[in-house]
Amino acid sequence: MIARGSKFVQVVYFCLRHLYLAAYLSLSIMFALNSLPPELLTECLSYLDPRSLTICRLICKALRNAVDTSVLLKYKLALYFDNATDTYESKETTSERYKRLIASREAWGSLEWEKETSTPARGDCSAYEVVSGKFVKMLWGRELFVLTLPTVDSEAHLEIHPDRLTGLIKDFAMDPSQDVVAYLEDDASTPSFTQARTMTMHLRSLSDFRAHSEASCPRLLFEIAPITLNLRTRAPNVLGVVTMQMVGDVLALFIQYVRRPSRLIVWNWKTGELLTDDSGPLVATSCHFGCIDAQTFILTKIADVGSVHIVKIIAGRVRSGIAFHLPPIKVTAECITTHSSALPSKPAGISANQERRIHAFTIDYGSDDEGHLDSYCLFVHNDYLLRMIHLYPPNADDLPKRMVWSEWGLHNTRLLPLAGTFYWMRYVFGQKVVCPAIEGATELEVLDFNVHPSKLLPDTPVRTARGDSIVENDGVFESPVRTKLPFYSLKRCMPKTYTGYMIDEQRIVGLKLIMYQSTENAGDDLELDTIDVFCFPV
Repeated sequence: MIARGSKFVQVVYFCLRHLYLAAYLSLSIMFALNSLPPELLTECLSYLDPRSLTICRLICKALRNAVDTSVLLKYKLALYFDNATDTYESKETTSERYKRLIASREAWGSLEWEKETSTPARGDCSAYEVVSGKFVKMLWGRELFVLTLPTVDSEAHLEIHPDRLTGLIKDFAMDPSQDVVAYLEDDASTPSFTQARTMTMHLRSLSDFRAHSEASCPRLLFEIAPITLNLRTRAPNVLGVVTMQMVGDVLALFIQYVRRPSRLIVWNWKTGELLTDDSGPLVATSCHFGCIDAQTFILTKIADVGSVHIVKIIAGRVRSGIAFHLPPIKVTAECITTHSSALPSKPAGISANQERRIHAFTIDYGSDDEGHLDSYCLFVHNDYLLRMIHLYPPNADDLPKRMVWSEWGLHNTRLLPLAGTFYWMRYVFGQKVVCPAIEGATELEVLDFNVHPSKLLPDTPVRTARGDSIVENDGVFESPVRTKLPFYSLKRCMPKTYTGYMIDEQRIVGLKLIMYQSTENAGDDLELDTIDVFCFPV
């Protein structure tokens, strides 16, 4: 028997008393809310973020009715669940925008596009990009091919800007929302073991290809000097494999050299300020580069089991906050590339919420002595990487938080064997990934990582929700690799075969290469023939 004045009784009484007060206050608040005019209640609810609004809807029938009968609140929730943002500057009502969003959701969920067009794009290209409805390709600086892709309501528009540069264009990046294209020119000089090579970054307007009006210095220069590797070996002044990305005012160039340390150069392209030119230990051993936002970047490394580093630029140096290690392996990691959506600074209309986009990491493992590679694709949400870099920011000691695969991989990633090859970039937009084309096959597959477990969509002939994946060791991994990041698989047969696919907020783009007789080289060669665009409502 428990005494009346015991500590236990006092604690129980305290809890019951405060539960009663909480219930009384909750009922009082609910009564006050239900007494509000519907318009005022909707106005109050509109200040809630989507997550809070979803929870609020579950509290009682009155609040659920308030949300379900308000087009504004339904639209706000629909944007959240569709991983979308709205930057429309039109006179459309909220109701009209809501109907557009639902039509777009249903069309993508069934891969039922509204319009198909085919645009000639004959010719080879040394570099290309797809951002904000613009497909741009360049051939060594001889011309800039700018194709405004069609939409459901508009046709394609082609412009060709010839240029008379004496050098070679190695790569470019662009942001149509700022009407800017940045391209890297090599001076095309003979490789040298004694002299530096001058590289020029041009900043032009995408609309007329003239020097960009907001660029204080429309030509940014840097040099590649020969270096001594050891007592007997020197590396010449030759440019390696380059990756360029533009995010807002930031322009980043990553160079992976042959037989010399990698290098990361970042500018503010508007002011011309050099933010970093780093080839220190962290960057030197990296094999690829990507952007999370204008201040946060990704570097990949193949040492040991392979790793993904989340880094920031602090006082002109690249600093690592956290390193995610990949699954234990029996072989070696040969290459790890990262890919995600382009990041225009001013997305137009209803577009993907890029903070919650997906990152795709293509990993090649060497599995035998004959040079055969096993390829896999690893998918990770961007907001997970942002949360982790917030928890583990870079420090002055430059010692990143090391996370082994067992600490992060199971619930936060999806590892899949890669069938085919991503010949064309821009295969990721928002949380959608269009899979590579398989030679001789007509099936199109899109992976959609925008999955809410509380609102799981039913399977259809086109859409299937995928459960856990288990990749067997198969000579590559030390043990089977299990991953749980949910996604939908959407499949549809295409009218013909393609060499590759690209995707953006309104379209799937099918690309076809053809064989032609080369006049410069003996034998046949491949070049781009046509671009088929499949347009979805937005």
